[in-house]
Amino acid sequence: MVKYMPYRNIEDKRKYDREWARRKRSGQITRLTQIPSKEESHKRMLERQRKYNLNKRKYLEENYGKQCCVCHEPRIMIIHRKDGQRHKLFTNMSFKELREEVEKHKDEYVRVCGICHTGIHWAMKYLNLKWEDISTQK
Repeated sequence: MVKYMPYRNIEDKRKYDREWARRKRSGQITRLTQIPSKEESHKRMLERQRKYNLNKRKYLEENYGKQCCVCHEPRIMIIHRKDGQRHKLFTNMSFKELREEVEKHKDEYVRVCGICHTGIHWAMKYLNLKWEDISTQK
């Protein structure tokens, strides 16, 4: 029995096809590689997502630092647009989109923690402050 799909040798291909047809007629599995279970597939998907998000986080740390630019605490960080306008979430971007956005508009974004981010948006909305006013306050 041939363990892979041969492409170059015609005789091996015929032998493989005959073996495949025999397995099909007798009700045996025709797939030669094992199909992963749903749990294994889910586990692999979660591991890929974890690595992908870790790479995105490292990239943002390299470009914007690990600390909040307001309180200087190393908490969970959020990317904030200085003018307060809505933008596509960095968590929803592909790594390529993220790199392009950072390269084009690096000076338009800062890294802040969740607490400061909420405070910044509150100050911008209710006190009509601009980013320059907030960043100069200590």
